[in-house]
Amino acid sequence: MNRKNKKIAFIGLMILAVSIIGYASVSALSPGQQNKSRGVVQMDKAMYIDKIYDFVEAPNSFKYKGTRPVVVDFYADWCRPCKHIAPIMEELSEKYKGQVDFYKVNVDHERELATIHNVQSIPMVIFFSKKTKPNAVMGALNKEDYISLIEETLK
Repeated sequence: MNRKNKKIAFIGLMILAVSIIGYASVSALSPGQQNKSRGVVQMDKAMYIDKIYDFVEAPNSFKYKGTRPVVVDFYADWCRPCKHIAPIMEELSEKYKGQVDFYKVNVDHERELATIHNVQSIPMVIFFSKKTKPNAVMGALNKEDYISLIEETLK
């Protein structure tokens, strides 16, 4: 093997090593930890059961488990309107930090959660609180509309 081929092989090995290390570090995090630095946290079924509603134990009687209001954005990676509201949700999660928790649920990965809430169109954002029944809105709204809905949930 000549010097040029050795250099190419070495570069290829280094790229592979960096890729493996990067993938391993991201994969080692649970879904909630992957987005911990941001305000909106990726939610899976176990987290949903723990923080919002245990539909396994009590399938016919919704009882919100949280202590403060929650906003859950049901989305898909391929959905353009979902991509439009994602930065709005991030911004609002910072604005309401400590008052409202923000989660997102990928309907392609968490079909059971989408089914429970009869998600037939995305984006669908549901507002939960101890004081009110869940309030769902479909479609991409503007930031002011989401603020209004959050403020209503906080009353």
